[in-house]
Amino acid sequence: MSKGLIWHGTSITLTASRRHPVVREGRGSEGVSSLTPKFLATGQLFSGLTRISRNFLADQLGTVYVELGQVIFTKGESIVCNGRRDTSGSSSCNHEEADTRLLLHAADAGKCGFEKVMLQTVDTDVVVLAIATFHDLALSEFWIAFGVGKHLRYVPVHVIASSIDQQKSKALLAFHSFTGCDQTSLFARIGHKTAWEAWAIYDEVTEVFQSLSIALSISAVTEAVPVLERYTVLMYDCTTTCTM
Repeated sequence: MSKGLIWHGTSITLTASRRHPVVREGRGSEGVSSLTPKFLATGQLFSGLTRISRNFLADQLGTVYVELGQVIFTKGESIVCNGRRDTSGSSSCNHEEADTRLLLHAADAGKCGFEKVMLQTVDTDVVVLAIATFHDLALSEFWIAFGVGKHLRYVPVHVIASSIDQQKSKALLAFHSFTGCDQTSLFARIGHKTAWEAWAIYDEVTEVFQSLSIALSISAVTEAVPVLERYTVLMYDCTTTCTM
């Protein structure tokens, strides 16, 4: 996984790319026993080459002329930059996912005086994270270049975050996790639009989503279960009085 930042005057573009080896197993016990070690070895080799090439690129950033733009690259838990810049605010980062690390870089860019930030991604999780954290960032404009090719569109995060209640925007993280994200499945026959409409008629779940977004714990989840059960029922039937 590699992360990079491209600076333009008072604006900044953040990009993230992932390269994961794909391991496929053959059909049948004979195919699995004979092919799996080969594929695993290929995956390990690919991972090693990716790590070496990523570190090599990071080490070469010092040769890029600052006049061409300031480039910041993540190397492990440290930050490599081609210019003189304090990177202490974003260094020593142990985030495993580029999703959250991009937001860390965006926050650091705001502290450095950049007013406009653009994230480039194809992951809806990044969009949700951006909207949920916008009110905590010192930015005037926050854009996301979402998608690729003919499906590319520019999402104005600052406009969306300002159009909904701040309390609700901070509750988006738990809402997205509960209704379906990269790590959790969607409810059967229930999309995010239906889940959003159910949220609109059941405002009691907002406080629960917000508390789970801020500090997730077993006790918090236990206390939230009755409200979440009622919310789940409403997603399937907004007129029912049932709670579970």
